Amino acid sequence: MLFAFAASVLIVGCWSSSPLAKSRIVNGTEVQPPHKYPWIVFLESNKVFVVCGGSLLNKRVVLTAAHCTAKEGLKPEDLTVHLGVHQNPLRFNESGVVWVRVHKFLQHPDYVMEGPATYYDYSLLTLMEDIKFSDHIGPIALPNDQSQQYIGTRAVIAGWGVTTLFGELEMTDVLMETNVMVLASDKYGLYSKDFDITEEMVCAGAPFTDACTGDSGGEIHPIT
Repeated sequence: MLFAFAASVLIVGCWSSSPLAKSRIVNGTEVQPPHKYPWIVFLESNKVFVVCGGSLLNKRVVLTAAHCTAKEGLKPEDLTVHLGVHQNPLRFNESGVVWVRVHKFLQHPDYVMEGPATYYDYSLLTLMEDIKFSDHIGPIALPNDQSQQYIGTRAVIAGWGVTTLFGELEMTDVLMETNVMVLASDKYGLYSKDFDITEEMVCAGAPFTDACTGDSGGEIHPIT
C-alpha cells in the first residue's frame, strides 16, 4: 500500500540543470492511468491567488501546505477543493470531478516563514461535507512507524505545477509525476547553506527533475 511520509511539499526552488526541462513537472511524466493516486486533490481560490495540491486524509479532512492558506484576507469559504481530478480544473471541465468548499483550516501553530525558509508548513482543511469514496477518490494511508526516516528510499511527487524552467511559466494540463530520492538532511547542502534543515522537514531530490510552483502542498510517498 502506498502511504505518505510527508504529505506537504515546500517548493523552495525548481532545480534542474537540464536544458531540455520542458512540458514536465519538471522532467516528469503524465500520471497513468489517470486517478492512480486517488487521494491527490487540487486546491484553488477565486478570491486570493491560491493554486496548490493536497492529500485527502479521510472523508472530511485534507492536508496541504500552510503557505497555501496563509494568504492575507483569505477565508476558508474562499477555498475550493477538487477531488477525483486528472485534468487541470482551471482549464478543463472533467467528468466525475467532485468539488467542495472548505469549512475551516488549521495551520500548524509553529508555522513561520523566515527569508527563504518555511517551518512547520502544514495546514489541515476541514471540508463543508463528507466525501464519498470511489475508484477515483480515496484517502491516503499514513505510516505506522513514526521513527522511520526512509533515507535512501525512492519516492513519488506529483502535481499540476509549472512544467518548465525556461520561457513562459505555465501549469500543466494534466497531473504529472516524477521520482526523487529521500536524502539525509546532513548531506543536503544545496539548500541547507541558505537555511536550517529541521526535524519536521524531509529532504528529497534527483538530478534534472523537481516539483515547482503550483505543486506546493502536494504529497510525497515512497515507492514500495
